[in-house]
Amino acid sequence: MNRDGCGIFPYIEPHVIHWPVNGTWPTGCHTNEGWGPENISGCVTYEQLNASVTDCVRHPQKYNRTATANLIVLCNEIAASALFGPDRERWFFRPENAPWNEGAMLYPGLNTATLADPRSRAAQLTAEVAGFYSAASAGNYSIDGVYIDSTQGFGAPFLLNFRPEALSDSRQPPVFDSSGGAAVLFAQDYLDFLGNLSDTLHRRGDRLFGNAMYMLPQIQFATAFDIAGIETGWQDSEGNFVPTPREDMAFVRAMSARKPYLYLMDTSFDSWSRQYTAMYHDICLLRGIWPGFFSANAFGDLYFSNATLYNRDRPVFKHYVPILRAINRAGWRPVTHAEISGSARVFVERWGELRSGAGEVYWTARPEGDVGAGAAQALRVEAAALGIGAGEHKCEVLTNGWDDARGVGVGAGPAVLKVDASGVGAAAVRLRTNATLVLACSFARPEDVNA
Repeated sequence: MNRDGCGIFPYIEPHVIHWPVNGTWPTGCHTNEGWGPENISGCVTYEQLNASVTDCVRHPQKYNRTATANLIVLCNEIAASALFGPDRERWFFRPENAPWNEGAMLYPGLNTATLADPRSRAAQLTAEVAGFYSAASAGNYSIDGVYIDSTQGFGAPFLLNFRPEALSDSRQPPVFDSSGGAAVLFAQDYLDFLGNLSDTLHRRGDRLFGNAMYMLPQIQFATAFDIAGIETGWQDSEGNFVPTPREDMAFVRAMSARKPYLYLMDTSFDSWSRQYTAMYHDICLLRGIWPGFFSANAFGDLYFSNATLYNRDRPVFKHYVPILRAINRAGWRPVTHAEISGSARVFVERWGELRSGAGEVYWTARPEGDVGAGAAQALRVEAAALGIGAGEHKCEVLTNGWDDARGVGVGAGPAVLKVDASGVGAAAVRLRTNATLVLACSFARPEDVNA
């Protein structure tokens, strides 16, 4: 972390190669018609792609070495390691027309056995990561790991690689298509690369950070990452606020366990209000998910390049960020040992645990549906299971939602957790509709209390 508490994670996107087939993109191409290597009407053809890559490999002097993406490196990566389709001769590709590329998207094999070929994608990326650290050392700054973009995106994990060399390189058993053809499942080789990179970073004391995580059922990818997140959009086409389904948020929390999970908001900020920012933070708070901001098209017009937006929302950040930091430092625990019963269904999460009878525990609680005027309810705690002794314990409600009219957080104040001789505790709380309550309780060792 730098002196401002910010981490630097250089960006790579290992599992796709965006190749610009310059001058060959006609109008009217619809990339949702299918996947290559067959020719898709109106799109870049395999013949155009092959001619472009082959020309780059044979005549590198014609290609720009100063571009953001070094085309000479990319075309050699394609030639050395791009996935083959079922014909075992031609690259598997998808036509691409996006703000970051007009041309084709290809998928490189990433098995660590390909590190022996310096042209391969795995070898080039390994050299690139080493270059990040060299540049940081030369520039007198530090980095904290590596950021993998689109980790489970572009449909890549489900692809099959029919390239003959891939079958001999893979450490995993082959899979077979409907005709009995042997292939390598891309997800297996990709995980091999990610695990190797993760081990390398951990030896440095650094972390692997992944975007587009848990959008697909390759849950094994969680083993490689220390920080995970996904880009999301919480507005519909008419500008209505539509949050991620609660079951999805519960899933990513469970998959991340005590590791950080982040959202990156891709939406039109023209219709995004401070109230939306507060609602976004408040909903994320239940599961301890970090809410972030990006842009409408996941490329330009960044939220944090617009001072009017972030200064407008600064009071929301100042209220919620310290609480998010506190519960995440305590760490999520899968067993809450607590519940709130009543007319509305209430979701509860626990953060932190006692060690030797002392420590801090947080509970986040959010009702589903209307709770009316907010009658007092009891947070019932299995205190004995948590090692909490009998008696009255001081707690504090850190937040109970947001008042946008006043521009302040709601509900901070003292509370008491009363634990009876049977080891059952209760704290009076007052839930509010569409609001997350956070209760923080500090516990001292009995000998410290009696000293």
